[in-house]
Amino acid sequence: MGEKAVIKTDGRYANGFRGNLYPEIPSKADLSLEVKLLEATDAPDLKLLSPTEKIALATCKKEQGNVLYRCKAYNYAILKYSTALKITESISKDDIRSEEENNLMEMNVKCLNNMAASMLKLEHFDAALTCCSEGLMYQPKNVKALFHMGKVLALQDKYSEAIQTLRKALELEPRNKTVLDELSTMMKKHLFLGCFPVVFGIKLSHYR
Repeated sequence: MGEKAVIKTDGRYANGFRGNLYPEIPSKADLSLEVKLLEATDAPDLKLLSPTEKIALATCKKEQGNVLYRCKAYNYAILKYSTALKITESISKDDIRSEEENNLMEMNVKCLNNMAASMLKLEHFDAALTCCSEGLMYQPKNVKALFHMGKVLALQDKYSEAIQTLRKALELEPRNKTVLDELSTMMKKHLFLGCFPVVFGIKLSHYR
């Protein structure tokens, strides 16, 4: 105890774009922080936690992942979402009520969707597709999972599958502008590639 350390952090993980009025910290400012260790505790033992405590801990990890995602710290966000999923997986359905089971499923899907979004940002397309597929196993009609899957498939040059997937999402939420815009853009690109398989003498590999 009592050990001191200096932590240097990028502005994104400190006061961000807003900065701070008191003490005065400019926007996007990098910070050097001196910290002192006052107390150390072991991580909670999942085997000793009740289902309610596990759900609360998993929710905390998910929220931490959301903060990291907004800070564009996608690798760290994925770690938090993955930890939340490991916690929920340790909960036996026999120990919880049906309402809690539904809440647990919702949390799993949200974590998987957020992991897929993070994987997309990092261009880890296969991993993102796996997250989407797992999310759809819980909720086959989850629009966000379908949306992310459509984007991944398009980035893998699987335009027909991508369009079909986004159409499913649009059928579920016809007024979802995000899905509609993505589908429109994708169909235009698909049509262009179909009509012009050779551009400036370069043949596109997925149209032979």
